[in-house]
Amino acid sequence: MAEPLKPEGPEGEGRRRSGPPPGGLTVPGEGRRRQSKQSHSGHRMSTGGGARGATTNTGIRRARIQYENTYRTEPMAKFRSDLAYGIIEELFERKLKGVKYDPKQCQDTAKTLAAEIRTKVKELKYDRYKCVVVVTIGQRQDSELVLASRCLLDTKWDTFATYNFENYDIFATGIVYAFFFE
Repeated sequence: MAEPLKPEGPEGEGRRRSGPPPGGLTVPGEGRRRQSKQSHSGHRMSTGGGARGATTNTGIRRARIQYENTYRTEPMAKFRSDLAYGIIEELFERKLKGVKYDPKQCQDTAKTLAAEIRTKVKELKYDRYKCVVVVTIGQRQDSELVLASRCLLDTKWDTFATYNFENYDIFATGIVYAFFFE
């Protein structure tokens, strides 16, 4: 450990100061120095700097914005599943009309449809709702297929919309779950 600096002159010139500057004025964050510590594993760590603000590319510090809690436990407007149903219906009728079953193409189409449905539902701008979109596309054959899903919903605020599409070769199911996020 280094020895502390001793005063060089009668008035103590040349000595480091550890208190506030003369006049008693202090600036928050001023006088802080980066310190280097050694961890138990022998690696060097850097501490200091503080979390008072983010630094931009130009080196200018900005104040960090901190929002207060709203303590809202209800949404401003309840999610309308009929609007989500209309979005799914419109996209399925437009994109899947006349499509023949091809495993690779249907896989890509299902992903694309899910992304488009999610984007359009987000454009409805429901505050504090998380949306989950599931799209299933399969080949129609002479057999029956039953799709089922289960999840925990708060019946007061959470909801879902489902649309089924069929043509001569494929079937498709689209589900949008809307969960209120407190």
